[in-house]
Amino acid sequence: MKPASGARKAGIKDSAVLVRIQSNWLSNVIHDLANPLFAARGYLRMMLEEKKHPLTDTQHHWLVTALENIDKLTALTRELNDLPGKNGLELDIINLRDLLRQVLGDAQKTLSGHVQLTPEVPDGSLATIGDPEKLAGALQGFVRVAIETARPAGIVQIRACEENEKILLQFWASPGSPDEQKKPAPDVSEASKVWRLHGGNCSVSKIAEGGYMINCELPVVRLQEC
Repeated sequence: MKPASGARKAGIKDSAVLVRIQSNWLSNVIHDLANPLFAARGYLRMMLEEKKHPLTDTQHHWLVTALENIDKLTALTRELNDLPGKNGLELDIINLRDLLRQVLGDAQKTLSGHVQLTPEVPDGSLATIGDPEKLAGALQGFVRVAIETARPAGIVQIRACEENEKILLQFWASPGSPDEQKKPAPDVSEASKVWRLHGGNCSVSKIAEGGYMINCELPVVRLQEC
């Protein structure tokens, strides 16, 4: 079969065309993900209402866990709409160490109560490519949430380093009293969105001595790789 008139054997390499195709593909994926998730969430909520059949404690726990995970998937699906376009990020070479030190310095000036910040930041550069303003905002979000988790008289330990072509950033937020250690897990969803836009990820876990750890990873992107 001969190619249509005007078609190029080498193929079209216009980046604008590729971006448009990718945009349409992403819109279709978001739509196709959202509908079944919406339906599954609705049915789970109906079952949890126990209008027809009472649930055992074990069944209730399983359904709540399933609903929580579907809610997470739904939130991630909505987040796909925030994927930046060609001009969505003002990219530049940045030193995350300097950004973090600046954010911690600003936090120290406005720190109320008796929360202690104990950073462990290397002297070497933690260089990558990203949007400096957006990443600084994300760091401010992580620090703010960690401080709130440690209030009124706890400790926030911060560690930053580079391992295996990734920048690792960890916050240990330890409240000062047993009562304060019963706080719910910190919400880092807003800061995590920005982190993921740069190819990173973030998680929150309970620590044995009480409190929570916010663990963030960011890939090291170098100019020659772009």
